[in-house]
Amino acid sequence: MLELLRRIEFSVARNGPDLYLKATEELQLYASTTYKNQADIWKSLKQDNLIIFTPPELEENAKPTQKEMWRICAKNNIKLKELLQANHDALHEVVL
Repeated sequence: MLELLRRIEFSVARNGPDLYLKATEELQLYASTTYKNQADIWKSLKQDNLIIFTPPELEENAKPTQKEMWRICAKNNIKLKELLQANHDALHEVVL
């Protein structure tokens, strides 16, 4: 995995923007092969922002089964958001 990071280079010279684009692609590859939930971290880096997980809507007169399904979906959304944030934090440490 560290072999992927050896090719990353940043510069303020004339070729800086090209190096930046290449470096972000390499970081996307590194993150998508290293961290859990690879699709979300890759998509987030590609879009250059955090993915927003929207909780499902709960109807006012929802049945108990619908309420339980809503609770499970909301809990999963929270876990995905926390995992994505942890992946971003870990990648930030790698970059520094």
